[in-house]
Amino acid sequence: MPQPAIARPPRLRPGDHVRVVAPASPFDHSAFNRGFERLLSWGLYGEVPDNAFKSSAYLAGDDDERAQDLLDALADPSVSAIWCARGGYGASRLLPRLADARPSGPKLLIGFSDISALIALWYQRLHCVALHGPVITSLADEPAASRDLLWRLLSGSAIGLSYPVAGPQLTAPVEGTLYASNLTLLAHLVGTPFCPDLDGCILCVEDAGERPYRVDRLWTQIRMAGLLDRVAAIVLGTFSDCDEKDGSIRVDDALARGLADLQVPVARGLPIGHRAPNLALPVGVRARLEPTQLVLLEEATAPR
Repeated sequence: MPQPAIARPPRLRPGDHVRVVAPASPFDHSAFNRGFERLLSWGLYGEVPDNAFKSSAYLAGDDDERAQDLLDALADPSVSAIWCARGGYGASRLLPRLADARPSGPKLLIGFSDISALIALWYQRLHCVALHGPVITSLADEPAASRDLLWRLLSGSAIGLSYPVAGPQLTAPVEGTLYASNLTLLAHLVGTPFCPDLDGCILCVEDAGERPYRVDRLWTQIRMAGLLDRVAAIVLGTFSDCDEKDGSIRVDDALARGLADLQVPVARGLPIGHRAPNLALPVGVRARLEPTQLVLLEEATAPR
């Protein structure tokens, strides 16, 4: 069955209402405050529910509270975008509670890492563009060029934006729908009702802190599940702190082994991941993979 059309949320402008939520782990308040100030510097109105500041072991409050904050933001017609405070762990626990969410309209979701679980929900269930990009706690540490690109995506001047890549073996440029995810989260969605349909997608992935054999295992799981059978291309982002500590095995070797014999173009060097710059990528828009760049063919947000 064809994937339903992906809705584009309204582009942001000064004064628009952004709800900041904490659907995963607790966060460092200093980093959060610096990122929140950056959000406000764009003229946006930021609001943070009280639940976001809670902590329960490795989670930012209990599941019901974190899910309710997301449901409230989705249902509130005054909210234009939902920006996640931090990744970590916990977003996937909320998916069953969010499965039947009824948004008041298309709303942009922004985050990465563990927030990839919610990006899958936006793409597969809500059929709405999401941004795989900096969370609030990492926003202030992004270089100016990364923040400028992010604002262009938010404000509706993204067509033609390009991202550097290296190494795809192409006989011609490849077009497809962008889908970006943390590799671990993508593998963990396999076998669930929230696993994304990647047919025709340019799949962009990143990860951090996974040893090479674990990266190999993740790709093996994803391949055996058939997720890569009909992707248009694969683009590898940053895999930070994934080499063996003694340098005996590099993560690049595991990536090459995990993608061996895959009959689609594979590019590397996309600046997304757990180290700055973490360039925001719009999930659900059309893009073109060329020998040295990935180019956006559509806006991430729509005119009002």
